[in-house]
Amino acid sequence: MTKQQIATRLVTVTPTADITAKRAVNIAHAQAGANAVILGIADETILAGTSGRVIVGETAIAEAGAAIDGTNQRLMTDSLGRLVPWTSTNVVAAILKPGQTATAAGQFIEVYPLSLSSAVA
Repeated sequence: MTKQQIATRLVTVTPTADITAKRAVNIAHAQAGANAVILGIADETILAGTSGRVIVGETAIAEAGAAIDGTNQRLMTDSLGRLVPWTSTNVVAAILKPGQTATAAGQFIEVYPLSLSSAVA
């Protein structure tokens, strides 16, 4: 687990529902659900109707939704917008930074978000 991030590109969103800090944000500016294409990772808790920062470039601290042992660096979103180990045929939402692990849900990991802009480029 790490407490640092290299957030080089951020965008501002104004969601219609609350977004929890360190969870994935989808392209509709809402907290991501399961197997989502993401815009990035919320840098802070963003309340409905207020503006907040989403990290789309370099690395971000994200909340794990399950144990992540680091053997598979590809991650996907769970139903709460947390990151979990990727399974085949699902969308890869982020890449785990080497050396990062989580022993349980609720822990924080450093990831490279694969934002829509990265996926399309």
